[in-house]
Amino acid sequence: MGLLGSGSAHMAGRAGRALPNTTQDKQNVRCQRCLQMGHYTFECKNEPAYQSRPSRTQQLKNPKLYKQRFLDASELPEELRPKPPPVAAPPKPSKEERKKKKKKKQESSSEDSSSSSSSSS
Repeated sequence: MGLLGSGSAHMAGRAGRALPNTTQDKQNVRCQRCLQMGHYTFECKNEPAYQSRPSRTQQLKNPKLYKQRFLDASELPEELRPKPPPVAAPPKPSKEERKKKKKKKQESSSEDSSSSSSSSS
């Protein structure tokens, strides 16, 4: 079956993969420990850059700690501003009005059919 062998097909090609070690690739990499550019986190020899932030619970208890991250409507670009609602459609007729129209149509269609039958003779 070959499932337990050390040279099984599912492990092929894994041993040769490593992170690129060229300086050109590292220029765009930011360390997640010290937040500086140019090296990976596992290579970091700097002190961690701790950023003190209030917890969510502290923010909820004291709203002054919460930094508003939303813009006012006046600060939004035109394409992101809310659009005015479309013009309202005329009101729908009530059930009684619909029944009256239906009766008129039936009466007019019956008159049309009787007049067309008499004219065809």
